[in-house]
Amino acid sequence: MKYLGIILSAIGLMIIINSCSKSWTDYSALQVQNLNQDSNTALNNKTYQTYLANLRSYKSSKHSIVMGWIEWGDKTSTANSTLNDLPDSLDFISILNPSNTLSDEKKQDLSSVQKNKGTKVLYNLNLQNWDDSLYSTFNKIGYLLNVDSAFQSQLDSVILAINSLGYDGVDVNVEGMNCSSCGSFFYTYQTGYYNRILDTLGKLYGPHSNTEKFLLVEGATTASLLSGTESYFNYYIANTNDYSWYYQVDNAYATIAQIPGFTNDKLIITTDFNDKSVSADISDKLWQYGGIPFYTNGSGTPIPSSTALLNWNPTSGLKGGMGIFYINYDYFNNDFTITKNIIKTLNPSGE
Repeated sequence: MKYLGIILSAIGLMIIINSCSKSWTDYSALQVQNLNQDSNTALNNKTYQTYLANLRSYKSSKHSIVMGWIEWGDKTSTANSTLNDLPDSLDFISILNPSNTLSDEKKQDLSSVQKNKGTKVLYNLNLQNWDDSLYSTFNKIGYLLNVDSAFQSQLDSVILAINSLGYDGVDVNVEGMNCSSCGSFFYTYQTGYYNRILDTLGKLYGPHSNTEKFLLVEGATTASLLSGTESYFNYYIANTNDYSWYYQVDNAYATIAQIPGFTNDKLIITTDFNDKSVSADISDKLWQYGGIPFYTNGSGTPIPSSTALLNWNPTSGLKGGMGIFYINYDYFNNDFTITKNIIKTLNPSGE
């Protein structure tokens, strides 16, 4: 075994394993979320401390990344709403629709998952959400001044939240503006403003920042919006949630592969486990089905997109990893079964 070889003592933990066949994710049976409630139980157990140390070592080693997006909630009776509820082996958790303030409970949840498990927690910055609100701040006469000020004000508030709340960086969605009322006049300035935002963030987070903070970009297939900032990112995320054919994934990869400095190990492809029906013909929710129907062989019987994307790799080399939107719903698949399988398949030496 390369880096996950730990034999867990049955004494104190009441866990029996055969040889080294268990992976990190099997340890989730310890209900790590209880660390927020009683630090004198698992955290003071030496065997568990060894487990956590090896978990952090694994995450700092070179391996295939697995990340998830969640709408972060407070602790509930269902163990899928907090950061510590998610599988231990996740590398990144990105917070959808993040608040710029945190309750004491969430601050403790954040600190615990970062310190104990080595999980990196990111602020999800969806630039699409800015567009309609920005349009209301300007007219053609005062366009440049007002929009410039609005962008800067929102950007400053995001940076303040990331730094003051202790996030490990930012995950930026740049899939293009979605302003229904803006018109072509607004779109003329799209690339310039996105470039400025990414340039600002790239000096604070990511490989050019000389910090340990991360900068990820979603929508890297919209390559024109990355003009001049292509090398600022730790990972490039191709949003493949709605893809049903391998040629679509291949085309997305071909676009991203043209980005200067891009390497395959920086590519993350995604699936969606939202709580909505798969289609009019399939009543299962996305999380039940495992994504959407994906056709791997012509018009034959489809397989879940999470399985198809897990099996996909560039023609040369391996992808950097996978991401799951609304990963918390996988809890209902017998405690994150699909996520755990993805982790173990991408990192087989972890078994």
